[in-house]
Amino acid sequence: MSKDPRRTFARRAVRRAVRIECDVLAADWDEPVQLEMSNLSEYGLQLDTPYPLAVGQEVALHFELATHAETTDDFTAPSANASPPPTPIVARGSVRWVRLWRRKTDRNHTARMGIAFTMLPRAEQHRLGHALVGRPPQLPTPTWRV
Repeated sequence: MSKDPRRTFARRAVRRAVRIECDVLAADWDEPVQLEMSNLSEYGLQLDTPYPLAVGQEVALHFELATHAETTDDFTAPSANASPPPTPIVARGSVRWVRLWRRKTDRNHTARMGIAFTMLPRAEQHRLGHALVGRPPQLPTPTWRV
């Protein structure tokens, strides 16, 4: 029995569950589009989008991330009166995968895109990893068997 080659590599970092607005700029778009990020790690993120891009397309990203002490119970971005201010993160990335919605129950009929960071300074990557400490990991999606 041969192993599935997609399963041979372990993840470099734990994906953390988040609900954060992210400004995304792509060559196909005239201006930045605000999309919701649903998971995040030091090496990339997942975006929920009604406007999926092609695999391999480059994007510019900007979002603000609260440190663990600044977050609310549901791990969303903090309110405007929180202090200290959230950490702004600016990065470039590449679309690694796209999943289109398939069921009526899929949230808001949006697609999902996996973005790998291609340009994130090491200091920013370290700050990002530090800000993610204490956030819950993303729960696995249930697999339905028929």
